[in-house]
Amino acid sequence: MFPLRPHHSFILLAALALAACGGAAPRLIGAYPQAGGNSPPPITVYPPAPANLYIAYNASVELEVQDARYAVYRIRNEAENLGGYLLTSRTWMQGGDEYAEATVAVPVSSFETMRARLRWIGDVRSESVSGELRDAGTGAYGGAESYSHITVSLRPA
Repeated sequence: MFPLRPHHSFILLAALALAACGGAAPRLIGAYPQAGGNSPPPITVYPPAPANLYIAYNASVELEVQDARYAVYRIRNEAENLGGYLLTSRTWMQGGDEYAEATVAVPVSSFETMRARLRWIGDVRSESVSGELRDAGTGAYGGAESYSHITVSLRPA
């Protein structure tokens, strides 16, 4: 036969050693048996979120207006047009200028619309909004918890 040279024999021995060390063909993860036989893994079921939760907003807006009393009138009308109402209002004189403050309650669904309509009444100088997660089934206000409150401070332009 063919005579083996020293480097050929080394290559042949290395190939045989590597072939002997190799295992069977790799198995897919799904091919391994699962604990508990063939049953599928348990499914985690979470309870649905309560349907009676909602976010009620509170806002504080400062407007610059030409006529504070007329602005309070317009704010009240806009709130009423959206299904809300005027909670409180006050006006006062300071240094010959008239100032006012009004708080309205509007349905939660009309909160953003009311904020947009305030921009029609005057120039916004500052604004802050906060929200609170509430449960419609509880509350001491007899249904008033479905309203958001907006306090508007009016100063002369």
